Amino acid sequence: MKRWLVSAFAPFDGAATNSSWTALESLRQLDWRDQVEFTGPLPVSFADAWPALERKIRPDFDGVLALGQAEQR
Repeated sequence: MKRWLVSAFAPFDGAATNSSWTALESLRQLDWRDQVEFTGPLPVSFADAWPALERKIRPDFDGVLALGQAEQR
């Protein structure tokens, strides 16, 4: 059985929400049969986000899906 880690970011630049976190919350509602673990919201600073995500990655994960948001794109 494959296992995945899915992450998303906190709001940034004074925004009320982050679309990546909204998507993660929607995905969390589906039946993943314990094949997906969700984490976040991650800090929006790269210097802080990567270490926070890296602490959550375990050897039993087959992949990581890091959701993000690109403003005005």
